Amino acid sequence: MSNWKRLTPELISEIAARTPENDVCTSLKLVDSETAAVLRERYRTVTLGPKPEDDDVDKSSAHKPWPGPAFVAHWGRPEPWRALTLRQRQRLLCLAANSGHVASLDAALANSGTALLWEVLAAAAASGSAAACARLLHGGCSFGVRALVSAARSGDLQVLQLLLDRACAGSNSRQAALMVAASGAGAGGHDHMFEWLQRDQGYSPGVRDVEEAARHGHVELFERLLPPLLERHAPPVEVQEGGGEDPAAEAQVPPYERRRRGVRWQLLAAVARGCPLEVLQRHYDALWGWQRRRAAAPTAELGNEFEGTDVGRDFAASALLSSAVGSSVDWAAKLGFLLSRWGVRVTGQLLREERGNGLSLDGTSQQPDYLHRLRHMYAAVPGCAAAINRQAAQCAAARGRADALVYLLDECGLRLTADDEGIERGVGDMFGGDAALCHTAVLQALQARGWVFTAAHAARAAVRSWRGDALLWLAGEEGAVPGAGGSAAQERVWWCAAFTAAAQRGAGVRLLEALRGRGAPVDLAAVAVGGSEEGLEWAAAQLRTERDEPLQPLSPDQAMQVFNAGNTAALGWLRARGLLPQEGWLPSIQDVCLRLRAYTFWKLQLVLQLGNAAADQAVGQLGDAQAAAAGVALQEVTQAALKDIDRTGGVLVLFDAPAVEHQYSWLARQLL
Repeated sequence: MSNWKRLTPELISEIAARTPENDVCTSLKLVDSETAAVLRERYRTVTLGPKPEDDDVDKSSAHKPWPGPAFVAHWGRPEPWRALTLRQRQRLLCLAANSGHVASLDAALANSGTALLWEVLAAAAASGSAAACARLLHGGCSFGVRALVSAARSGDLQVLQLLLDRACAGSNSRQAALMVAASGAGAGGHDHMFEWLQRDQGYSPGVRDVEEAARHGHVELFERLLPPLLERHAPPVEVQEGGGEDPAAEAQVPPYERRRRGVRWQLLAAVARGCPLEVLQRHYDALWGWQRRRAAAPTAELGNEFEGTDVGRDFAASALLSSAVGSSVDWAAKLGFLLSRWGVRVTGQLLREERGNGLSLDGTSQQPDYLHRLRHMYAAVPGCAAAINRQAAQCAAARGRADALVYLLDECGLRLTADDEGIERGVGDMFGGDAALCHTAVLQALQARGWVFTAAHAARAAVRSWRGDALLWLAGEEGAVPGAGGSAAQERVWWCAAFTAAAQRGAGVRLLEALRGRGAPVDLAAVAVGGSEEGLEWAAAQLRTERDEPLQPLSPDQAMQVFNAGNTAALGWLRARGLLPQEGWLPSIQDVCLRLRAYTFWKLQLVLQLGNAAADQAVGQLGDAQAAAAGVALQEVTQAALKDIDRTGGVLVLFDAPAVEHQYSWLARQLL
């Protein structure tokens, strides 16, 4: 008997508790049947990435360590993918790319049933995996500048150089690409990236680079890059000595100084957002004032610098205040610091929008302690609540902060109605919310305070991309009130609109069934846009039961919607069942190339793929048809590039190119 066999269930559970959960699921449970029995109930899920509903995480960030062999074993076959919607398949492909495990990436590429979007390359670049990036470049992956940002932000110089060499060969393209990459290096706080950019590429860091370093809290890099920039944007020396700073009336500010002070204020807002309090205090005087004093000034009344009319100054103050209270570090101390410099009177004017453009709570509401921040701000600046409450409620609804919304309604006297467009938009404009609160909690809080939800709300919810659980709640018994949204015919129209919008955005079968239960007709074409093969099977079965007749092919416009979504799995499902239009619906290679850009290269790949499939089905001569189509495509892309070069006077940068080097290489390989 092995020593492992001698372990009690309690000891096995203790060992598992000290082991990464993915390793327990993929290794420890496989030791023997007794171990599997002990761990079966507790360890059932292999984690590949963050929860989709988490707002504050990168949805394409793969779990580390990545369970490569287990992923390939499960996802390296088509069956599991059939249950996933388009958005889920796209995300899983990005997770595989971000994992850096090339075998997992190959498995996902072979089975995901989605076009090769630029986001996949950006996900691979973010992981710093040169092997994954090389694999995608070889496949002609669409290319967006976000890939350069991700590579630089990861800090992997090899990956950045690979992307620059393979996709940004021309001088104009490379210069534009270096600027984009530098902003990513700033966001990532990578000093060695800037050393390489400055030493080997002759690049001079700009305002955006320094701003990104400050916004993301990289103090050392920010303070290294700031002095040369500040020299170019320093304020002029005040003409008169002594006394307080003259009122910064807008008419007194020279035009050249308006531009320079705008840069300084932009940098100061970034410092307030991402850096600790002491950094804000250290740089406040140099970046805020529009004149440097020659001599020490006596203590002036708080807020004296705000005398006179200066719209630019007031707008900058609003932005600075918004950044401070929305910061993830020292936010309360930063608010206190600004109060100490401006006084309660001026700060209150800013909050009440009596000067500037008001406070933006978007950043503040992203923080989990949003309610605490509102309470603190209302106490620190008396009388500001009435001006902020409505925006605060919109942000609370948008971020799923039900506790803050309840506070505003119950303790701050805010009055809302179910037809309040601003609040309704706040609820619906964001995809996510706090995992514990979710948008369902917001809807329930509003309902408990007299809101009556109707089919019209469900329709607008689907169009505005509400979370699936919130829309499912509306479609359930506790949600929308039957008959409250108009006549039965009108309600059917609303539920029909909700079904179509939800299906196009990738709703699962459970939600589609709930909407169907409310009387919505099944829309197969909408399911094909964003749905899964499983969802298509469900929709087809519903239609066959309802009509007892063969399914009708999609119209050309409907088929193009599926094409533009990049849902290749749905296109294959439709083609196999004769539900695509017979001919004439697919855009020609020439038409695609007229509007082609490197970041939409997948559309040309998809046209070639569908054309090849049709040729293979019709004449069984795939090889000849594929080579001929690739030849036409290569010629058309080249002509499109030449036209763009002529149109731009010989300057064609990365953002305008119909294709970049690795995509031309992919086309050339299709000729072989």
